[in-house]
Amino acid sequence: MSPSLQFVLPTSDLHGGIRLPLEIAEWLTDYGWTTRLVGPGSRPDWHNTAVPWFSHDLEGAQPLPRADITIATFYTTVEPALRSGSGHVFHLCQGFEGLHPEYEGIRDAIDAAYRAPIPKLVVSQHLEPILTARYPGTRCHFIGEAVDSRIFFPLGIRNVASPLRVGLVGAFSARVKGIPAGLEGVRQARSKGLEIEVHRASADPMTEEEKRLGQTDHFHHRLPTKEMPAFYGGVDALLFPSSAEEGFGLPVLEALSCGVPVAHSDIPSLEVIPAKATLRFPPGDAKAIAHALGRLAADSDLRRFLRRAGLETVHEFHPQALVARLQQAFADEGCLTV
Repeated sequence: MSPSLQFVLPTSDLHGGIRLPLEIAEWLTDYGWTTRLVGPGSRPDWHNTAVPWFSHDLEGAQPLPRADITIATFYTTVEPALRSGSGHVFHLCQGFEGLHPEYEGIRDAIDAAYRAPIPKLVVSQHLEPILTARYPGTRCHFIGEAVDSRIFFPLGIRNVASPLRVGLVGAFSARVKGIPAGLEGVRQARSKGLEIEVHRASADPMTEEEKRLGQTDHFHHRLPTKEMPAFYGGVDALLFPSSAEEGFGLPVLEALSCGVPVAHSDIPSLEVIPAKATLRFPPGDAKAIAHALGRLAADSDLRRFLRRAGLETVHEFHPQALVARLQQAFADEGCLTV
């Protein structure tokens, strides 16, 4: 019998960093684990899951319930996870908050969480040298990312992509997502006569600044997970202009799994994607973004090639592989025998 395991979440709001723990809990359940989710408020209404949700005030005096294994999923959840008295505590790192300039005012709290002597589970290999250099003695285990092909799969492709329907996912106000640079690239491409139709998806409502830019044609606010495949299926390409601080681009994997060509920033967390499978541009380079969009619009053979290469690539990001690496991490830390 597998040990009991719980994920401690900082919120139940729609966020990519929340969805991955939800999905890992589901995948572990598929493999016979007893899992639960613990966090403030009610269970997420944007992601269907049968994994039990325990509502708990993380800032209150009452400690978390115990489990054989407790996994903190954000720096604010490390201290509550430690107070649970669980047999083993881990820290799931989907990025490093200390790299974000906007977090400068809370850097001490971030450092305190990462200095906790608990193993780190990293979704991207580039995070390990960052963490071990900043926090000597840190033990890191790479678990990677995954995409569930039972949810994200091809829904068809247009041979004639005119206008080019471009998907752009992320909150405009989140600097790491690079949405302003992406929209500026669209503007520059349009100024050269390229016909583009921009489809946006964001957990936040459209900002006034984005409205003033006038580049967004269709805006989808707070799409639940079950509606994201249709979003990807409605575009000819995904544009992913995140900055180097991005922990991992889950929309990139989702789009590739849906057979959608992807153009993305050339950033450390996405180096794991084979170069042939996507188009790449320097982070924040609107001119290069416009060039990539022009290539995608003009070359149907390129789109077909990227579609095939992307579908081949996502086979390497199967949930089974992530679960195997996670279980090996637990075994290496003495939590179970595999």
